[in-house]
Amino acid sequence: MTERHMQDFPFGEVQANIFKGHGRYHAWHLFICFRPECQIGIKSWLHDHVLPLITSAQQQLDMIRRHREDPSYDGGMVGCLALSASAYAKLGIPEKEWPEDQEFRAGMKSRGPILNDPEVMLWEAGYQNDLDAVLILADNEPDKLQETANQLKASLERSGSGSICRTEIGTVLEPGGPCREHFGFVDSISQPDFWDAYGSFHETAWKLALVRDQQSPHLYGSYLVFRKLEQNVKRFRDQVRSIAGQIIAPNALELAEAQTMGRFRNGLPLTLCSGSLPNDFKYLENTDLHGSKCPFHAHMRKANPRNKGYKAKQLTRRGIPYGTRKPDLSDEPETGVGLLFISYQVAISNFEEVQIQCNDPGPGPHSTLDPIIGQPVPGTTLKPQAWNKKWHDPAAFPYTFQPVVQLKGGEYFFQPPLTYLKEL
Repeated sequence: MTERHMQDFPFGEVQANIFKGHGRYHAWHLFICFRPECQIGIKSWLHDHVLPLITSAQQQLDMIRRHREDPSYDGGMVGCLALSASAYAKLGIPEKEWPEDQEFRAGMKSRGPILNDPEVMLWEAGYQNDLDAVLILADNEPDKLQETANQLKASLERSGSGSICRTEIGTVLEPGGPCREHFGFVDSISQPDFWDAYGSFHETAWKLALVRDQQSPHLYGSYLVFRKLEQNVKRFRDQVRSIAGQIIAPNALELAEAQTMGRFRNGLPLTLCSGSLPNDFKYLENTDLHGSKCPFHAHMRKANPRNKGYKAKQLTRRGIPYGTRKPDLSDEPETGVGLLFISYQVAISNFEEVQIQCNDPGPGPHSTLDPIIGQPVPGTTLKPQAWNKKWHDPAAFPYTFQPVVQLKGGEYFFQPPLTYLKEL
């Protein structure tokens, strides 16, 4: 898509949060369960109560431009709606008109064994239901989100066409500062570049996340993956301290942390170890063929190996932390905090490939579990990872990092173009 074509691109029909994250400090995720016998009521409720809350990509871009001109302008609430396969069934949409992705149609619950997910019965209450839709509302004022959610819940109950069966509230850990997750690392660094240095839409950027609508090929939607990931901060830090005790370096604790993630807390890639925060490096081109700088098990290296073709399957991540922490993140909770993971992609298989890659403890000295999001096969004995005693030194020691992230529930969705929602 050239700059000339960019002028004709239907940004007004694409929902917000794909090209740019919503940029708000608070986000409510309302999971909606529809009654199958209420097609007319569901469509009326969506049209009357939800559609007015949805933000287009064009509106979001206009908000961003205005905020740059006037920093006091925050743009207000941003909203987007995504539907699961079960929603299309309950809305009476013929199956041939559903989004084509087979993993989407199967749903996350049925794909769980492939991903080594916990059994659905172990997920948190509400996630066992058919999650037909997720409405994401984001704002800098939490009271507005609470009021809007209450109004939506009341209107849905009055319509008799469904209920809000689960609500997840996300909050930025350091408002005004860098985006961090609960282990303390700067997050959302390695993202697809939808815009070039001149502000023009990248020619092939839409291929990373946008899918042509079945009925209107000139309009676009995107597949959305949602996963609630609980983080055990105490277990993470206990293991990092144990690893640090075997590292020979003045900054042993920081180096131990970085070997789990592949980056230091400030986002600096471990393979570089000094300098600014580049995102265009490659492990092999930076002479890290043997993992003496960044271990092969490190999360960033497992999830994004930066080999040939990796950019074609990059995920566009739009997650937000949940749970309350001390402002300096010095506390060490074991439960109740984590990440509301959201990714947009052109195919659900792109996400699944990343998760499977992080799980893979297969043959070979470099094939071990990702210590952050890796999920072992239930009942198997974990294989120890090789941890570097020094940076850029082949000497290593074994340590079996126990899982510190647990899936609590999730689903696959499709975020359709606005015209599709208007014409339901």
